[in-house]
Amino acid sequence: MDWPLEIVKSGGQSGSDRAGLEVGRALGYRTGGVAPRGYRTEFGPDLALRDVFGLTESESATYDVRTLANVRAADLTVVFGADSGGTRDTMAYCRVLEKLYLHEPSPEDLRRWILIHNVRTLNVAGSRHSKNPMIFDMTAIVLAYALVRPGQVRIRVPVNPHEGR
Repeated sequence: MDWPLEIVKSGGQSGSDRAGLEVGRALGYRTGGVAPRGYRTEFGPDLALRDVFGLTESESATYDVRTLANVRAADLTVVFGADSGGTRDTMAYCRVLEKLYLHEPSPEDLRRWILIHNVRTLNVAGSRHSKNPMIFDMTAIVLAYALVRPGQVRIRVPVNPHEGR
């Protein structure tokens, strides 16, 4: 079976979202998603979300609007991190919209789901940096192993752009 994944999306927040974008780009996938108005993150506006990763701007500055848009646009949402309001909302939107999701899968489980469910668009969501400073690294490691295409050379895991904040 051919590797189906084409696009890695997220809402652009620090932590898991940003890890998804960084790993997706490093592995040569198209990246994108919907960010809150002003490309809002917990560290302020981040125009790299638009200029580097191709996210579009939501009409709303609230996180829930972009979360819903990203879940709706994905074949599978993968959620990393602790049980927070944002992770609960993401998984609730998946259930309401009857969209596939995984919470903290192993790389092997994520690869298997991508193949079995012919996932073309993956939404990466989860904890932000301030809630879990190690979440970027944890997410990036899982994704770097899970998303490598068959026959592709493995990549060096990207560095957290918010480290030290």
